[in-house]
Amino acid sequence: KLRKEKPEEEVFVPKEEADVVALRQLQELEAAKLWQKGKINAYYTSLSHIIREYLENRYEVSALERTTDEIDLLLKYHKELEERTQQQLIELLQLADMAKFAKQEPTANENEAALKYAYRFVEETKMEVIRATEEEKNKVEELESNKSVRLSGVEATSKNNFEVSSKEKELDSND
Repeated sequence: KLRKEKPEEEVFVPKEEADVVALRQLQELEAAKLWQKGKINAYYTSLSHIIREYLENRYEVSALERTTDEIDLLLKYHKELEERTQQQLIELLQLADMAKFAKQEPTANENEAALKYAYRFVEETKMEVIRATEEEKNKVEELESNKSVRLSGVEATSKNNFEVSSKEKELDSND
């Protein structure tokens, strides 16, 4: 017998928040101790990739395929990113570029500071989830259950029944 194949069920798996992914990757990078083992290029390549991927996921900026200067220009459109924070981020990416492409060897202090700044940047720029208080939730529920709108003396309920207000009734009876 030929059976029709059942369509596979699509399972929605929520995407991890950009900051959660970035912080985990930064912890893994820190644990790998690449720069301490003399793998400066690998350290900065990873650090740059983590930050660029975070920018893509957090700000929807195609940072992985862009130069540092292009990223700088794109981020100017994100007004929620403070100018000081953006400037420090660009300095971090420039340091990574110098270590990766110009074979410059940053000092141990610079290596540690770069990682610390990467952590701070992610923490300072992560999306905040604002939770509604019980009072706010109750107010929303109340508004949703009482879906009536006042329009110039006519009350329209969610059932599309229209009732003329007593004020309009008075006006009509005076005519």
